[in-house]
Amino acid sequence: MRVNRKKVLNALLWLKKHNAFYANIQIKEENLDWMKGKEEVNVGTEGVELDIKCTARSKKENEEEEIKRKEKEKEKERNCTKVGRERWV
Repeated sequence: MRVNRKKVLNALLWLKKHNAFYANIQIKEENLDWMKGKEEVNVGTEGVELDIKCTARSKKENEEEEIKRKEKEKEKERNCTKVGRERWV
């Protein structure tokens, strides 16, 4: 996931202005110091900065990955159904 410093700050300012629940919050830009002065960083699911470069994937690559994912789901469903039938036979 990519985190953009300006977009985060702008989103917080917008919330503060347009949402009563955020009206009294104090926005501390130093909370973004973990970005080490960078305007944009990659982060993992644990909030750890990743040192990777984004690469553009082709539409075909995305479609192939989606097909593989759907095939795995179908296989999992077949296995669950098979196991369920074996228990009742």
